[in-house]
Amino acid sequence: MSQNPDTPENSNLITTKEVATILGLSDSWVRRLIKSGKLPAMKPGHDWLVNRKDVEVYESILKLREIGRRIRKEDKTKARQDAQEGEDW
Repeated sequence: MSQNPDTPENSNLITTKEVATILGLSDSWVRRLIKSGKLPAMKPGHDWLVNRKDVEVYESILKLREIGRRIRKEDKTKARQDAQEGEDW
């Protein structure tokens, strides 16, 4: 049974090009995420379709990763500063 993209339960489905625009990635990178299983999607016809909620979840994950990177960078900077202050003694 094929799914009709115009039905209400599918109204939140968007194309990989739309996902790419939202996430600031290329269309091919979005398809790579889908094929690797990192981004859930369906392919009822020729094109991949992604649920908008799944894109929001993935976007949140990307933001959390960026926050983690900033914290680690700040920790390294602080450790370097502390080490330099210790040399001054």
